[in-house]
Amino acid sequence: MLELLRQNTELTTLTNQLTTHLKAMAVELHQKLVLNPPSLPPHA
Repeated sequence: MLELLRQNTELTTLTNQLTTHLKAMAVELHQKLVLNPPSLPPHA
């Protein structure tokens, strides 16, 4: 039973890390698209 709890805790930690990483990637991608829209010429 304790082993199962330990594995579940590790899985939760990994899931949280992955979610955080994906959110950071999404924010970074969003900022890149806002700064450099692919379909529009740069404003500068």
